[in-house]
Amino acid sequence: IKVLGKPADWVRTTREAEGDSSSSDASTFSLGGVNFDSMNLASAAQRVVDLAHEDKVSLCVTPNSDHLVRLQKDQNFMNIVQQASLVLPDGSPIVWASKLMGGPLTERVTGADLLPASIRVAAANNTGVALIGGNEGEAAAAAAAFKSELPNLKISNYCPPLGFEKSEEQFQKILEVIASVDAKLVFVGVGSPKQENWINSNSDRLPSGAYLGVGMAIGFASGSQKRAPIWIQKIGMEWAYRMMQEPKRLTMRYIKCFQVFALILTKMKGQ
Repeated sequence: IKVLGKPADWVRTTREAEGDSSSSDASTFSLGGVNFDSMNLASAAQRVVDLAHEDKVSLCVTPNSDHLVRLQKDQNFMNIVQQASLVLPDGSPIVWASKLMGGPLTERVTGADLLPASIRVAAANNTGVALIGGNEGEAAAAAAAFKSELPNLKISNYCPPLGFEKSEEQFQKILEVIASVDAKLVFVGVGSPKQENWINSNSDRLPSGAYLGVGMAIGFASGSQKRAPIWIQKIGMEWAYRMMQEPKRLTMRYIKCFQVFALILTKMKGQ
């Protein structure tokens, strides 16, 4: 199993020091070639909405431990994540590694939490929102739920069919959905790395705003997908809850992730 870089590669830095003015002065923690921004959920939600109003397309990502492992084998995906405007840790082991190394990360910020938090900030700032993806009916259900909670919210939704990323007709349809509410905050939940690849490959044709790859977050927001109880989330065991729900699909994925982190931690302790 390939170790995610040498311990010397794990450093505390800032995006400003690296010439990236898109992330202000937020401290970052470098792990496996990825610089994770250190901020709590409220600060992250505000940052997302701030990015939404900049005159450019900003990609925001929330890599978890599985993503971090896959990034080591997928250079294109790695390049996309490294160039993202905001990178938040959606994985307890990433936060644990930061704490062990004296890094700045204090909490995980998941896509499932960032989506509703950002939408509430967007509603307060009259910022249009678009939900793209999820399973059939989930984006519409999530949009309806947010609209019920936030009557003044401008929100649109669309569930594209399989293969949409290869269709110009579907791309134009998505543009229409975004334009219908002048959405500056766009959540794309079609699975990773497809969602990040789609945003990146179309960044020169998409309207300015903040685009977030959020995986299953639209399903969670719709209520059709069930998350782990809060107490399980707080102790960093949401991965175990998900694994029990989908053991055939997720067991080996998580075993591989923790094998990699075990090797890294063992090597660090040996120095």
